Amino acid sequence: MERPAWAPRSIDISVPSVSRMYDYYLGGSHNFEVDRQAARKAMEFMPGLPKIMQANRAFMRRAVRFAAAEGITQFLDIGSGIPTFGNVQSGPGSRPGRARDVRRPRSGGRGAQPGGTRGQ
Repeated sequence: MERPAWAPRSIDISVPSVSRMYDYYLGGSHNFEVDRQAARKAMEFMPGLPKIMQANRAFMRRAVRFAAAEGITQFLDIGSGIPTFGNVQSGPGSRPGRARDVRRPRSGGRGAQPGGTRGQ
């Protein structure tokens, strides 16, 4: 299995990751077959997992939009070790152009990174 550029060398891509399983449930592309197999196995016990994860992500996006509309201009995204689908810093119009985010990967993969203006 070839390692994509987004996967730090410090992670074992032959072992399922909850973060990558979450990405799979969201319809993202930052996951591997081992993650998809584990995700499907979990769905045998709880078939609604993808819908639950998608509802969780939808709530987060609504909360960010609401906070931005109320004048919040800084966001801290904790646990964003991989670029999961529909994250805080993505999506046109999710925040005003002056809004900034800082991402701190839980895995320590890349360290804290200023997100800059939306979309970076």
